[in-house]
Parts: sequence; structure tokens; C-alpha cells
Amino acid sequence: QDSGHKRALKYYRMGISPKEEITGILADLDKKHVVQVYETGYKDGRSYEIQEFIEHGSLADMVVSSGLPDDRMKEIMQELLVAVEPLHGRKVIHRDLKPANIMIRTSEPLDLVFTDFGIASQTELSLHRTSDSRTVSYASPEALVGVVGKASDWWSVGVMLLELLTGRHPFAGMHEQAINFQLVSKGIVVPNEIEEDWKLLLMGLLIVDRENRWGVEPSRRWFEGNRSMSVGY
Repeated sequence: QDSGHKRALKYYRMGISPKEEITGILADLDKKHVVQVYETGYKDGRSYEIQEFIEHGSLADMVVSSGLPDDRMKEIMQELLVAVEPLHGRKVIHRDLKPANIMIRTSEPLDLVFTDFGIASQTELSLHRTSDSRTVSYASPEALVGVVGKASDWWSVGVMLLELLTGRHPFAGMHEQAINFQLVSKGIVVPNEIEEDWKLLLMGLLIVDRENRWGVEPSRRWFEGNRSMSVGY
């Protein structure tokens, strides 16, 4: 605690350090998009960060079995848009977007910020070769073969939205091998019972072919009420 303000200490595993090029970019971003890091260092053979303390938990805490109401979902979608867009604008791919890595700075009004950029990448390329580190249940089909791009983050957004709408992860109870098989064979099935408007967005985001998957522009147009975009689902 510093001058009345709580801080969070994050210790990295032995041999793992934050990427300097990523931390430098994050420090330049508007604080409304990412958890703030106040100090970085190295102690007892491990890297550490002193971060902003987030007291309201993460997006994972908002998942309820009945699914979230439409107005709350719209707030979440808006927050995801304003967080992903500046990252991708700086050529940063998060690579591990999931509810546990999206923190709730305030709940009213809703203010979501990204954290845990440990496997994030920066690239000028549309498709980037990387390690196979990922959270399988939120990872895109192309991440299976170790390549990612901006579209990979948008797949993860689609999975999270589907989970929040239904109250259940589409791969709940499945082991990694079964998830991988479904990803390459048929992707994620968008349930028919989802309201048509959200169904359109999910079918745009959960396209197995990354080249046809929706990104920031069609997602923003959807949020603004445009329903003219094509879907290659």
C-alpha cells in the first residue's frame, strides 16, 4: 500500500520475464485500456511487476448460469472494443484474451481493462509465427499450429461473448484433445436459441477462416446498429 493506494505484486515464474517491447507500448497506452504497471524489476532470480490493484475482480466473475441481460452485454462489448482497438493499432496481439485476464476497474459505470500480457506479441505481419502457449478453450483455430494475428484476439472475444450470453463455455467439460478436434473439424456452433442480433455478431467473430473473421471495423459497425455486413460462418 502506497500513500493510501493499494498495489498488486506480480511475480513471474523462474525464467520468464515480461517482453520489454510490449511493456514499453503498454506504458504509452491510455490507462483506460490496460492495468497500470508502476514498477518492474528483478529479485531472487525472478521478474516482478507492481501493478494497479483491481478490487472488483474479473470478467470471469460476471458469468452467471442464466446469461447476462442485453444492456450489460452491450456495455461489455463496448469496453472490449475500446480495449482491443488501441492494442491492435500498436501492432500488439494479446494472444491470451479470456475472462480471467479482463479486470473490472469499476462496475458502475463498467470499466474493463486488460492484464496478463505475458505471451503477447508485437508484429507488423498479418500472421505471426509464435509458440503454442495459449489457453486452449479461448484460443483460435490457427493458434493450434502456432500462428496468430489480430483475428486471433477477435476469436477469443467471440468465445467470451458466447460464454457470457449463455452462462456456459461452449467447451465446458471437454479435455484439450477434444477441444482441438472440434476446432479443426467444425469450430464453435452458435446456439439457435441466442437472440438473432447477438447471433449475427457471434457468427462474424467465430469464423474458422481468419481471413473472413470479423475484426474491429465490422464489430464496431454492428455495435453502432449496422446489420449489413456479410458473414462467412
